[in-house]
Amino acid sequence: MEAAVFVGVDVSMERLDVGLWPSGETFSDSNDPEGIARLGERMAELKPRLVVLESTGRLEVPMALELQERGIPYRIVNPRHGPAGQDGPHRRGDAGPLCGKLQAGAQSPA
Repeated sequence: MEAAVFVGVDVSMERLDVGLWPSGETFSDSNDPEGIARLGERMAELKPRLVVLESTGRLEVPMALELQERGIPYRIVNPRHGPAGQDGPHRRGDAGPLCGKLQAGAQSPA
């Protein structure tokens, strides 16, 4: 049985930074229709248990729609809030692949 894969996506206007858990792999793609389609294909191949998208002023919506069309489970989260509404590990302005890894790891079951 393969280990469950969790994905965190840090969303910015120009780029989608992705972190995989438990492998720790990180990569980026452009936040445009072509990049979103490529990420959708890669997510379909990975068959993650969950993709966690950072809530970024609706910039995450096109990626969420791509995942929904492909039947890939996802959740949109506000990185400024942790479980039960507590402050999370991110500060305003944090970005990059590490955020994606943290989002993926923070959403995985213990």
